[in-house]
Amino acid sequence: MKTTAFLSTLMTFLGAGVSTSAAAISDTSTWARRVIPLPHEMNVRGIVRVRPSEVVVKARAGAGPLEQRALAELNGLLREKDGGPPTDPKFGVLLGVLDGKGEVDGVWVASAARLKAVPNPGQAYVIEPDADRRLVIAALSETGVYYGARTLCQLLEFGLSREDAVVPLVSVVDWPDLEERGFWHMPLDQIPWLASFKLNHFHAVTRFAVGADRKITPRVPTYLVNDPAGEALWSVPFARARQYAAEVVPGIIHLDFWESFPGFPEAFPELLGQGESAKDPYTFESRRQRVPCASNPVLVSILADLMETLAAQGARQVYVWASEYPVAQCACEACVKEGQYQAEVRAAVAAWRRARRTYPDLRLGVFFGAGGGWKGPGRSYPKEQIEQILAWLPPEVHLGVSMGIQDKVLEARAAAGGWVARFAVVNPLSPWQRYTAGDIQRRVQYLVAKRHGGACQYISGVERADVRVLFDYRLTALAEYAWNANGRSPTKFAAAWATRRGFARPGLFARWIGMMAEPQLAALQSRMSACLSLSPNSWLGRLPQMIAERKMDGAFQGVSAGQLSDVVAACREVLAVARQLDVPDVAREAEGMLRYAELEDAGYLLLAHAGRADLRQAEDRAALQASLKEAEGAFSACTRALLAKVDGWNVTPGMAESLRKSADAPRAAFVDTVRELARQGVIYPSPVTH
Repeated sequence: MKTTAFLSTLMTFLGAGVSTSAAAISDTSTWARRVIPLPHEMNVRGIVRVRPSEVVVKARAGAGPLEQRALAELNGLLREKDGGPPTDPKFGVLLGVLDGKGEVDGVWVASAARLKAVPNPGQAYVIEPDADRRLVIAALSETGVYYGARTLCQLLEFGLSREDAVVPLVSVVDWPDLEERGFWHMPLDQIPWLASFKLNHFHAVTRFAVGADRKITPRVPTYLVNDPAGEALWSVPFARARQYAAEVVPGIIHLDFWESFPGFPEAFPELLGQGESAKDPYTFESRRQRVPCASNPVLVSILADLMETLAAQGARQVYVWASEYPVAQCACEACVKEGQYQAEVRAAVAAWRRARRTYPDLRLGVFFGAGGGWKGPGRSYPKEQIEQILAWLPPEVHLGVSMGIQDKVLEARAAAGGWVARFAVVNPLSPWQRYTAGDIQRRVQYLVAKRHGGACQYISGVERADVRVLFDYRLTALAEYAWNANGRSPTKFAAAWATRRGFARPGLFARWIGMMAEPQLAALQSRMSACLSLSPNSWLGRLPQMIAERKMDGAFQGVSAGQLSDVVAACREVLAVARQLDVPDVAREAEGMLRYAELEDAGYLLLAHAGRADLRQAEDRAALQASLKEAEGAFSACTRALLAKVDGWNVTPGMAESLRKSADAPRAAFVDTVRELARQGVIYPSPVTH
């Protein structure tokens, strides 16, 4: 083994001013609370106390861009505290890609041999102490080195001041369970933050402009609203994202959206799907949604041109998004013979093969996301066509699915060696269900067990300033479990999240999360999210109709009045714990949940009274009026609590307006209910206010 100049320099300073302890702050579980995502294997056998100015960080000779970024982030963390370069080196950090001997700059790394055997070795890393005077971060790739540095940064942050750096003598062997972890429709300037806890793929739906001579020019969106500087910075995002070990993946927009682009129908009339069967009957009149004539070779040419242009800008992978409406069909003979969606995928693969003549390393993905306003049962793509596609689709072509293809189909492709990802890990993130992680863990555990390659969560309609305010907990939970699906429970994750957010009592926060995750309260939160997302199928959205028909019609199915009262009591306990935390956002969250539980209790009783009432009888009308009076207080209190939550979030004006509309749903439903009963002769004279 070589002795480097770096080691010699450090050994000169051994002893003086360095404190090593195996007892003080060396419990591995304590350190584990400080890092997200949790490493797969981690052990802390002691600590070293030095001043930040006494820590030297070095990258291997010939370090690449990501290694240099890792070096800069570690140095930036230390130098932020001491204000300058190290003046009296006593402890070191060496980082770099391993050479063929299992060494970094001549330093042998004992655990390096394990890296080739773990899942996704290209992102794996090790950290190990060297003689209690140095930590070595090593990996098979620059990406792994960067991830190791991110872990060490998180560990160092908590014991760092101008006078003191508490460095754990930590041994880590770590890797991601899923190769790709990220979002679609995420504001791109959030990549540095999200990548700091190892999220690495950000899909951006890519539209195009049609110019003279049928020239097609793609545009990758930044999702940045009213931010010219950010738009300019991220307008060509590929290389910038790679500075953080992340990829921006352009997704050529759903093929049945193309007709809506200005100039497209005139420039490419031969690509317009033929016959009424090509149209989405729910959206064609409003936004011209129609599947293309996918058997026409012009489609291959356009897709190949788009892929080549995006590759020239730096994209390493391009997705083609199949038509969104899942049961359309161009009526031309060739498309009918092959099947609409099979023809679309075949065109995408042919275009990719053409583009690879110029860009041989370009990778392809195909995305299916059923939608288009269709209200048919199942909302699925034709089973026979999907099976035929998967029978010939090259295994290296990534298949991403949000909706429209069942889990069992993806399981079979993954088991056969094909690459698949779920693009809807859980339902779209809701600001009304912010503090849950168990659903994410359970879903990711399934994806890992079934050999999926990636998990990508949908997020849309959120400006960058609102992302962290509304979804910090949920975004971080996805980062946690997509990296290490079985590492720790949701309550232990909650303690880690609260620790990193500076809560004074992270253990109490974890207890609060555990209470919220009890089955009755988890179900309550799901119903609350549906109601406040203004779903017409929620019980609140259907309340006036149910009152008119005087029947519950499936609302609160299997739930008794006594059970709802028990839920209210449980919510009071949740609020009591939340208030002990002295975190206003958590208290408002619990208050809103309690008031919603009381709203359900009142709604149940109101529906029960309405169902028993004979409105021809004066006494029944009077009883229903009294029931309305009792319910009004709960409906109004819920609206007030929800509006208080919105006011406390400090979101952008547009988001605040949208959220206030949702928060007003209980009051609006009560007003509509009163109006419906008035039409039936039950007059409720009291004004309805907040």
